[in-house]
Amino acid sequence: MISSCQERIQPIYNPSNVLIPQSLTLTSLEEIGITIKQAGASQNWKMTDAGPGKIGGVLSIRAHQATVRIDYSLINYSITYVSSINLKDVGYGIHKNYNSWIRDLESAINVYLLKRALVVKNESLNSDDIAMLEAWKQAETSDNPLVLQKFIDTYGNSPFAALAQDRLNLLAQQRVSGVKRFDPTGNWQVTVRYQRGTDNISWCPKSGRWNFILNFRRGKFSETHWDSSVPLYLDGQNYDDFVYLKLNGPRGSGEFEWTERFNLDSDEEWFEAKAEGGCPGTMKLYMKKQ
Repeated sequence: MISSCQERIQPIYNPSNVLIPQSLTLTSLEEIGITIKQAGASQNWKMTDAGPGKIGGVLSIRAHQATVRIDYSLINYSITYVSSINLKDVGYGIHKNYNSWIRDLESAINVYLLKRALVVKNESLNSDDIAMLEAWKQAETSDNPLVLQKFIDTYGNSPFAALAQDRLNLLAQQRVSGVKRFDPTGNWQVTVRYQRGTDNISWCPKSGRWNFILNFRRGKFSETHWDSSVPLYLDGQNYDDFVYLKLNGPRGSGEFEWTERFNLDSDEEWFEAKAEGGCPGTMKLYMKKQ
């Protein structure tokens, strides 16, 4: 019998020799590097130059951290695992969230390189380019094999066809192995606590505690909850490959804020992080699916 922990471990995904659009081969290596760093930043990676044709990338999410090396030329690029913290690196594999983050990074790099290539060619996005990019937005996080296959059939020559095929293969493997993806959609019992920092000024709330049921529905949603006279504003997004939550207290000079993008893959989650804004402090979030 396979344990839930074992199900979360996957072979480390290292994209190798991913082709760069041909029209960028006449640009500079520096320009390729800048574009890759912009793509990484769009996915919250901290990107730093590590020498000609090399970039170091670090992604920190709560207590988890992933470090990669990106080697690039005018022809292709590769993303290689370097190290991690709290991602169950067991030598032969790693927590599946790591692979999800790398696929997101790879997809972002390809999109940014493609857009840069169109600029270099002095071309604006035509209707076919726009249709292809919109179709990829739908396909890249889809769990529907028909959506992915339609993208491959329609845009088989696009830079994203190989990624669509990889995702299609992954879904087929999951069906064969009987691994069922956790669906966070539904009602969650949520407790949020805020404790202001020691240096905060008097108008900052000293503390707050909010208990409520969150209807974690698909797409985007917004809710407001109250602890006595202190409001808590919650904005969220629930998609196939990631969850986004933003919590912030009374808006204005006394605001505190916590934002996180993560994967929900179990029915109970606990977070503790630094609250930002005009009233920094500590935010704690506990979620349990009903």
